[in-house]
Amino acid sequence: MEINQLITFVTIAKCQSFSKAAAKLDYSQAAVTIQIKNLEKELQCQLFDRLGKQVSLTARGSQFYPHAMQILKDLAIAKESIASSDELHGFLRLGTIDSLCASLSHLLLHYHKQFPHVTMSITTTSIDGLLMKLKQNEIDIAYLADRSIEDIQLMKAFEKEEAACFVCDVHHPLLQEKNLSLDRLLKEPLILTERNASYRTLLDLDLQKKGYEVNWYHCQGLFIDSDDLFSAHKG
Repeated sequence: MEINQLITFVTIAKCQSFSKAAAKLDYSQAAVTIQIKNLEKELQCQLFDRLGKQVSLTARGSQFYPHAMQILKDLAIAKESIASSDELHGFLRLGTIDSLCASLSHLLLHYHKQFPHVTMSITTTSIDGLLMKLKQNEIDIAYLADRSIEDIQLMKAFEKEEAACFVCDVHHPLLQEKNLSLDRLLKEPLILTERNASYRTLLDLDLQKKGYEVNWYHCQGLFIDSDDLFSAHKG
């Protein structure tokens, strides 16, 4: 049963004429006749008595008429309620890597205030895992820190270049030097993340292109909150 069939049925009942209903609905009379025949076939009963150019509802047609009117009324109310609502509803599945969760907190809070009726879930895994989940429709958005990704199966919504930032203690002698060069900086031992971390890989590749080797320390299994790290070295 189709909505157009119900509209045609109600219009014919009001006009008491197939031709007048066809003109009102901007259909051909043949199209109106076919719709009613299909509706009668589905309901397994005759809906109209045809007496020349005049038509009237049969007993079954009169019984069906208020139900058809109620369906069309409910449909109109449903359309109006959706059209009048500016609020976004639904479920948003976000994927990211562990190290970016803290930076997402203020964005998620802002999003929730703007769209309070959207339910969000967050999945954390590797970058390759996130890309796979996107392609398998297991998440809707992936928030990454990685090289620029070009994939015809994915749509890039936003991309921003991030600058590398090196942090030291407020009493470190490097702070006394003006116009600190990259050559001078890389002579110092650096504490970096593991080599398979995406931003570590990007840093290594960029330095290799410039012909640098890094003197680094890697503390495996050591997790430090960035806010704690910065606050510990404030003067």
